[in-house]
Amino acid sequence: MPPVVMRDVKGLVVGLKADIGNAAEQVGHGADYYQAMGDYARAARMSDAYQMLKKNAVPWMVKGAAGALGATGVYGAYRSHSDLLGGK
Repeated sequence: MPPVVMRDVKGLVVGLKADIGNAAEQVGHGADYYQAMGDYARAARMSDAYQMLKKNAVPWMVKGAAGALGATGVYGAYRSHSDLLGGK
């Protein structure tokens, strides 16, 4: 989007938020409206962070856990065969 259009859209959004906030204040719910908008913004940021972690971190954690379990299995097999052969 061209910068001029971006600036106009941003102004439109700011004006819309102010208009809705003013309407909420007129009926005595301005504080509730602004609290709800803050809660929504915080939840949206948390959702974005969760999606990023799910996409990027979880596959690495699963691979690491699988590797650790595989190493544990190999060590367990070594120990059991070592015990059978009289080693410690």
